[in-house]
Amino acid sequence: MLQSRIGDLLAAGARPVPQVEHDATVFDAVTAMVQCDGGAVLVVEGERIVGILTERDYLRRVAVQGRTSKNTRVEEIMAKPVVAVGPERTIGECLALMTAHSFRHLPVIDGERLLGMVAMRDLMARLAEDQAAHIEQLARYIGGGDYPG
Repeated sequence: MLQSRIGDLLAAGARPVPQVEHDATVFDAVTAMVQCDGGAVLVVEGERIVGILTERDYLRRVAVQGRTSKNTRVEEIMAKPVVAVGPERTIGECLALMTAHSFRHLPVIDGERLLGMVAMRDLMARLAEDQAAHIEQLARYIGGGDYPG
């Protein structure tokens, strides 16, 4: 079974990627996350991705440290450098990368161009769909149906 590629997952329904400038406040970044119903926001300087800010970063570097979101700049607490992948990477490769680095959001780029961002939940859902389809193909094959590949 061939695993789905990240580019295929994005083509099936990419959501807008929330972005804020590096000098924005954390409050602005959290607002962008809420508006897009996501858990991460890309931090940019002009067109260039310079970091990523997640819910986890907010909790660890603002809430727990007694900072305020309206007085803290994103660039003070963002994670950097940003790990990103190209659209040709498989879901399995991306899950392995995310697990190895303990993050749940992964930007997808083509050269310098941002294509989208996937969350671990997106990848797990697609992996489950792929496996269910493969099981169905095998069941048809075993039951005397057409060869699946």
